[in-house]
Amino acid sequence: TTVSWRDRIKPNQMSDKVWAQYDLLATFADIAGAKSPKDIDGMSMFTAILGKKSPNHKYLYWEFHEGGFAQAVRMKNWKAVRRGFNGKIELYDLQTDAKEMMDLSAKYPKIVAQIAGILKREHVESENWSDSKAANEKP
Repeated sequence: TTVSWRDRIKPNQMSDKVWAQYDLLATFADIAGAKSPKDIDGMSMFTAILGKKSPNHKYLYWEFHEGGFAQAVRMKNWKAVRRGFNGKIELYDLQTDAKEMMDLSAKYPKIVAQIAGILKREHVESENWSDSKAANEKP
């Protein structure tokens, strides 16, 4: 994300803050001085934009239904991906493997188990995409 705001943000700053599109509503509301809805997953990154201390997500979660069901979790330097509803969880250390070339799931089973819990907990059945259909998808 690139942000420019004369007299508020110093130019040419870089941040390694991890945030997602679902943080935009809370961030824009905070910038506007409005309250964001309480029942959203996003959090304001306004202080991060200003270069100040800001909250961190415990993890980020995504689901993809285009081209077959897949889930992903980003937790600190870890990224996990599961292709297919019952597929194997792949685990990558983004700090040392930004291209996600080396699956470390066998080496870190406790991290994989923790992420498996997140995948299960965060998935919500949708009227537009049934779990039974996703379960039959090939990885």
